[in-house]
Amino acid sequence: MSRRLSCSRMIGGNILQRETRKLSLTSVSFQKAESLEAASKVQSKIEESNPYFSKYQEKLARLREERPALYYEKLVKLQQPEERREIVKQMDAVPDQLKPKPAKKDGSDSSQKPRGKPRESLDDILKVELLLDASVEQITQIWTEYHREKNFVSAVIPASKYSSIESLISTYPTFIFVIPQTSGFETVYMQGQGDSLYFTKLALFKEHQEFAPIFLTVRHYKELQQSKNVVLMRGEFDPDVILPHQAQFLMNQFQIFYNEDSGGLNFVRQFNETPQEFDMDKMLRFLSLDVPK
Repeated sequence: MSRRLSCSRMIGGNILQRETRKLSLTSVSFQKAESLEAASKVQSKIEESNPYFSKYQEKLARLREERPALYYEKLVKLQQPEERREIVKQMDAVPDQLKPKPAKKDGSDSSQKPRGKPRESLDDILKVELLLDASVEQITQIWTEYHREKNFVSAVIPASKYSSIESLISTYPTFIFVIPQTSGFETVYMQGQGDSLYFTKLALFKEHQEFAPIFLTVRHYKELQQSKNVVLMRGEFDPDVILPHQAQFLMNQFQIFYNEDSGGLNFVRQFNETPQEFDMDKMLRFLSLDVPK
């Protein structure tokens, strides 16, 4: 789940000093070859030790060109995992500095760039003009059939319900869910960003932070919110990581917890506002799941 830690842009040849004072980060000036040279050495080590590095090489290459100092900083973090702060302490807490800044009124987040694939519009998926004369029932049938037997979960959400969900995501952007396994549970970390939700395995998020691989990306399409009073949702999942019914189970949990009429919202509040009070066992019992002994 993407956590963009802000790095101040300093002009000229000013130096960014980290609190540990172990690193001297150059400014974002493209003329500072020392930073890029050092970064290259770090990168060589990471390529050997981090199995997910190759997946993000293109993104890192862009960061190297645009913000070399921040690029170097992120590489060092990947190289020295022992110096990272715990992302979730005993699966109960998320450090404040890794939480997204409050979203703007339009649901966007100025501190972060979207992760995953480029954000497509509804018209890129289906011709919106074909839906304008359709009833909500017909839209639901079309949307469901379009995603049947594909690596997607989908839903048609009443506009009023989505407005509540959108507000809750903005206020409480992070939470954890579970996928039952043969023995115990797989813990999943979710981050909400604008109209999108990103899911990754908690263990991988703790290890790789913003470079953790996303296995489920959920988008909400608001093009019909005014004309048809509905919002279309679809979530694309990686079939090599989870099965269709597991992806649906995660979305069912999301609907339970991000619901103002459900007691599950209290767990979301605790996780984001008072993580020390969050109780994983109580959450499992709330879901009527057996607590591991």
